[in-house]
Amino acid sequence: MEINCPKCSYSVESLPNSSAPTALCPKCGTLISLRVHRASRNIPSGQFPRVVTRSLPSLLFHFSGRIRRREYWAITLGSGAVYGALVVGLAMLVEEKDESIPKGIYVGLLVGTLAYCWVNIACNFQRWHDRDKSGFWSLVSLIPLVGWIWALIETGFLPGTPGRNRFGPPLG
Repeated sequence: MEINCPKCSYSVESLPNSSAPTALCPKCGTLISLRVHRASRNIPSGQFPRVVTRSLPSLLFHFSGRIRRREYWAITLGSGAVYGALVVGLAMLVEEKDESIPKGIYVGLLVGTLAYCWVNIACNFQRWHDRDKSGFWSLVSLIPLVGWIWALIETGFLPGTPGRNRFGPPLG
């Protein structure tokens, strides 16, 4: 199986029984992923190809790359549920009659809020990348009502660009 280097288009041949997921281009030194989709090579039905996947920390904390709508919704709703549970849990620790709130509650809420915001901003950047737009298009949601609806439609409902774009290959 031959794969072309995305930087210099040099043809790199992978070994048929090699389990290495990457190879170095001998011409330019670029690291090339050897994991390809079924659509890009002839794979008999019944056999499953290795696909490009990313680790959970990469999906949640990095601003580069692309994610599909399915991952976008899973991360958005999942992080919202975790954050909601954190807020409710911390609120239950505080008694209504007690006027002094322990500092640990504030610290927990601050850390949880920062993590929730970071994950959702990273998720939005990656979703805009899937639409072949800069992640800074996330700022459109700062426009009252119209911007929020526009961002929701673009990131939540419209499909990403097919195939590779300037932000990399599609996930999975």
